[in-house]
Amino acid sequence: MSQKAEAAAQAQTAIAAVANKVTWFGSGGAILGGLSVQEAGVIAGVIIATLGFLVNWFYKHKAHKLKVKWYAENAPTEVRDY
Repeated sequence: MSQKAEAAAQAQTAIAAVANKVTWFGSGGAILGGLSVQEAGVIAGVIIATLGFLVNWFYKHKAHKLKVKWYAENAPTEVRDY
């Protein structure tokens, strides 16, 4: 591939990347610009609640795994063999 063709391909890739970012920025701005403060608050609340649920689930799952491991190591042998 010639240097001109290679430079053109790199320029086209760079322009496509910039166009993609501008598109996402523009659509995000249009969505946020069309929301009232109350709607934005509801969306933020839903996002925070979802993140809180995921964090809570992660640590509950981790605690459960630790309890299972502790019980497997410390349970009486007749219970462990069940």
